[in-house]
Amino acid sequence: MKKNVNNGKKRDNKRLTNAALCSILSAAMLAGCAGASTPNSTESAQAPAGSYEAQSATSESAQAPANNAPADSAPSQSLITSDFNKALAEFIEAAGYENENYMVSPTSFQAAMILAVAGADGETKEQLIHSMGFKDMDEYNAWYSKTTELKTSFDEDIALDVEEFEANKEWFPDDKAPEGSLLMLNSIWNNTDLSGEFGKDYLKAVQKDYNAEANNVTAKEMTEKVNDFVSKGTNGLIPQIAADLSKANAVLVNTLYLKSGWINSFNDYQTAKGQFTTASGDKTDKEFMEQQESFWYYEDDDSKLVSLPLNGGLEMLLVLGDNEDYLTARSNATFEAVHVKMPKFDVESSFTQNEFIDFLKEQGADLAFDGNADFSVMCPDTSWYISNIIQKTRIKVDEEGLEAAAATALMMTECAFEGPIEPKEFIADEPFKFYIVGGADHDMVLFSGQIAQ
Repeated sequence: MKKNVNNGKKRDNKRLTNAALCSILSAAMLAGCAGASTPNSTESAQAPAGSYEAQSATSESAQAPANNAPADSAPSQSLITSDFNKALAEFIEAAGYENENYMVSPTSFQAAMILAVAGADGETKEQLIHSMGFKDMDEYNAWYSKTTELKTSFDEDIALDVEEFEANKEWFPDDKAPEGSLLMLNSIWNNTDLSGEFGKDYLKAVQKDYNAEANNVTAKEMTEKVNDFVSKGTNGLIPQIAADLSKANAVLVNTLYLKSGWINSFNDYQTAKGQFTTASGDKTDKEFMEQQESFWYYEDDDSKLVSLPLNGGLEMLLVLGDNEDYLTARSNATFEAVHVKMPKFDVESSFTQNEFIDFLKEQGADLAFDGNADFSVMCPDTSWYISNIIQKTRIKVDEEGLEAAAATALMMTECAFEGPIEPKEFIADEPFKFYIVGGADHDMVLFSGQIAQ
């Protein structure tokens, strides 16, 4: 069903979520995605009377604010989020992904890290807050509140879509009711076989402020229990976050899951094989979806952007060419007839080689990752530090919509006590050989012998 009818509530939700989508998915980071065609017409299309597009075309014009945020939101919030997302993407690409398919979830990363920041103190806490793109904990918490608002907004929009469908289903007897799911879960896990336990104040804070499920497990149980949480929280898209978590004193986990259909779905019969030009210039065959509808569209000399609306008030922004300021481009978009052609794809990414720790160090945080770390709020009786950060993601895009998931885990490990260095021992109180050697490679043996008596 081609759906263009939405109400005022949905328009408000779209304003809230335009900038937030890139934080949740960053799904349009597939390198060299040059498969979209130039639209058949560059003239503004006439939106259907009473539709969301027609109603919002005047209020969300080319002169809309750069962040598309609600009037009561902090003016710098979307810019802060955008700067963090850009810095993270640039770091990941510089780490070897510049010409590779990948997906990263800034939101899952930030949500997992807030569990650590809540347990940190002193300069460790300040460094982590700043490295995550915020000036203080109040601003960090305000960002987290927006993620819960997004969840509420999404659920309300899906309910409205279903209500609208039920009221008009006699006109579309073959169509399915709109579906969608947006889920973010937090959990913390304490290894009872190793030193340290979560402080009472920390447990109260993360459960109250971030709805984090707290668990005490043995070393033997840790890996299976955490992976089961990750699998359920991502609807099976990410079956496990790590093969062995038994040596971690604690693990902090965030999962993020999204399933949503296109407002204007692609027809299966229009999907056909075509050639995709890779970043290296090679040609490869892919299945391309295709449609022509009215979408928000932006074009300049160096780039093109199209916004594909999703159920739940979200959008997927696709960007061709050189344009890192996608928020400004989206705010300057106009409602056009656009011929969209894009490949179906299924992309998995695993960041398991300390990429995120290296990123945080580059952003100015270094105390959290060695014996100087102060996580005394999280664990008052034992010194812990962040020994590893893992994120795994997956996204599937087809004619019906998309399904995407991310899981981020922080491993907390006990700081080793660095006492006096114990010297090695070589006590020649039994028979031994000796060699007197020379040469750069110590291979010229001048004398050799043995002391056996």
